[in-house]
Amino acid sequence: MTPPDIRDRMIRAVLGTLVELCVLNPEVFISSGGVKALTRALCNVGASSRIGETVIGALLYLVNKPETRIKAMISFDCLASPYTDPHNLEDLVKLTSRLKHSCSGRILYLFRCYDLGLVF
Repeated sequence: MTPPDIRDRMIRAVLGTLVELCVLNPEVFISSGGVKALTRALCNVGASSRIGETVIGALLYLVNKPETRIKAMISFDCLASPYTDPHNLEDLVKLTSRLKHSCSGRILYLFRCYDLGLVF
């Protein structure tokens, strides 16, 4: 499966709708597989930092509430995998500096927004 092209306006609208559903009705969002969709989008949105920050904010909203935290089972491993997975090290060399900056910016945004401690 090829990652969606972030320049496509439809993918932005779909991600925006998913984020709104996540905030307005978390139970339906979790039960319909929205967490998986947003997590995949987070890994594939490319260099668009605004979309990445919005998706992280929505997922952190679910992590912040005890009743949705357990149901959602959110993992932010995809943010660090380009830097920690030995199989991705070859790909990391090939990545453009803008994409590297985007990935590290999302990790930084995650830690700025939410005090995760060392849970994840």
